[in-house]
Amino acid sequence: MCGYCIERTGVLEFVESERFTESIERHAMFESVYLQESNSFPQIIASLKAESIFSGQIEIAMFRVWEALIFENNNQLFDAVADEYPNESTNAFLSKLKRGSKDWEVLGDLSTYTDKDCWEEFARNSEQLIEKAQRTLAGYIDGWLEPVDQRLDTPMEWESANMAIEANRKKALDELGKFYTAFPFVYFSLLVLIKNRRNSPLISSIALRCPKRIPDFSAYDLWLQRMALMSSLEEYGVNFLFENHPSIRLELIVYCVARLSGRPKSDKNAYAIQWR
Repeated sequence: MCGYCIERTGVLEFVESERFTESIERHAMFESVYLQESNSFPQIIASLKAESIFSGQIEIAMFRVWEALIFENNNQLFDAVADEYPNESTNAFLSKLKRGSKDWEVLGDLSTYTDKDCWEEFARNSEQLIEKAQRTLAGYIDGWLEPVDQRLDTPMEWESANMAIEANRKKALDELGKFYTAFPFVYFSLLVLIKNRRNSPLISSIALRCPKRIPDFSAYDLWLQRMALMSSLEEYGVNFLFENHPSIRLELIVYCVARLSGRPKSDKNAYAIQWR
C-alpha cells in the first residue's frame, strides 16, 4: 500500500468521521493521517500515544505546534505536546532541526516554544521569513514534484514507477532520506506563505503538482498538497477547481468538499486552525 492508497482510504474516512463527530475503528497504518488531519489534536495525541507504533509522532506533533504558533500566536499546543512526549523525543527532533538548515535553525531552539518573547522576536521579521520560505519551497518544487499534468493515475503506472525505483534502490533511499531531512522546513515555509502570501504561485504550484516518486505510508508530500489546495481555494474560490480540474486528483477534490462543507467547529476545540 502506498501513500495514495493511504490518502484514498484513511484520510477521507477520518475527515468525514470528524466532520460528523462519529467514532471510527482506528488502524495503526493510518496513525500519520490522524495526526495530520485531526482538528482535536491534543485529544488525538493522548489517545494514540499508548498504542502507537508510528515513530514519527513527535515530528508531526511539532508541525502542528507550528500551525498554532503561526496562525494563532499560541504556544499552548506545545505545552500539550510536552505533556504527552518524553523530553528525549522532543530534544532529539529539535537537534535534528538545528543540524538541518541554517535558514531555520531557530526552529531547533527550545526557547522558541517555551518563551513567547523568543517566538515573537523570530516571527516579527515577516519579510525575511517570507524570503526564506519562498527559497525553501522553490527548491522543494524543483526537486521533488512533477510538472503540472505529469502525474501517475493508474495502478499500472504506479507499479511501473515502483519497479524503476527498485532498480536503483540505494539512490531511492538516499533521495527519501534527503526528503525527510528537508520536509520540516518545507512544511514551515508553506505555513509562512499561507499566513503572509496566500496568493503566492508557489502555493498553487504545490497544489497542482504531484510527487515524482510514489509517496510512502506517511505521505508527507500529499499532506502538503492537500494543505496547498485548501489554501488556494480560500484565496481564489471554487473557480480554482474549475480552472485547474484536469491537474487536480479526484481524491483532492473530494477531500476539499469534505473540509469545506464540514459542520462548524465546536467552541471546545481550541486548537482548530481556522483555515483547515
